[in-house]
Amino acid sequence: MKLHKRIANRMSLALVTIVIASSILMGFAVTRSGTDLLTRAATVQLAQEIKVVDVRLQAILGAAQHDVVFIANSPAVQDVVNAIETNRKSPERINSAKDHLQDMFAAFLSNHPWYAQIRLIKTDDSGMEVVRVDQINDQILRIPDAALQVKVNRYYVEETLNESPGKVYWSAIDLNRENGKIIEPLQPVLRVGMPIDGRYGGQFGIVLINLDVERLFEAAREVVTADTTLYIANNEGDYLYHTDPDKTCLLYTSPS
Repeated sequence: MKLHKRIANRMSLALVTIVIASSILMGFAVTRSGTDLLTRAATVQLAQEIKVVDVRLQAILGAAQHDVVFIANSPAVQDVVNAIETNRKSPERINSAKDHLQDMFAAFLSNHPWYAQIRLIKTDDSGMEVVRVDQINDQILRIPDAALQVKVNRYYVEETLNESPGKVYWSAIDLNRENGKIIEPLQPVLRVGMPIDGRYGGQFGIVLINLDVERLFEAAREVVTADTTLYIANNEGDYLYHTDPDKTCLLYTSPS
């Protein structure tokens, strides 16, 4: 039996003993008073834990929003845009700019274990990923050009492009797809994105960060006490985080 369980059991026995003794000596009023005191104490502790979880989640989401803005406005992204739009016949410069941007993406992923993927997607008729770096099982994977995918038909591309200039896009939570199919094991993701302007006006594409929702909520779980069971639900009462993954993964539909 774990130490905290043994302590909890001993405390429960002590409380029962106190309640019984109080009932004998002073009647039910004392029992009610003791129960009210315990309830108030538990309520205060629960409120504190909720606040800690909220602060943790808001910090992570706030950092993701800051990061996507930083990346979208970075010289590394602009170098790729400029190289593609002005040096189509110079693959050496394009590849050099893309390698530099991959380095930046990899650095962000290394410092944020809940980031699953960072991409630059060109949103012309091709809708092709231009630069992409993934994080899988704590391994940073730089995706070669031959493995890049067309994403122009994914809903989050259009919705990011529809954001007002300078605004950040947040997607719904859904299941990640690769090559048009939901990946296994199921991976719920939350995307944060921002449109990128081209060198000569108009839109070049978008920058997207995929957050691994399970790792995001595990980061929240780390800040509560060991004897607390954490559940996270949406406004409709559906579980976004549950000790039983089957109660959450089936919730995340993946729009086309």
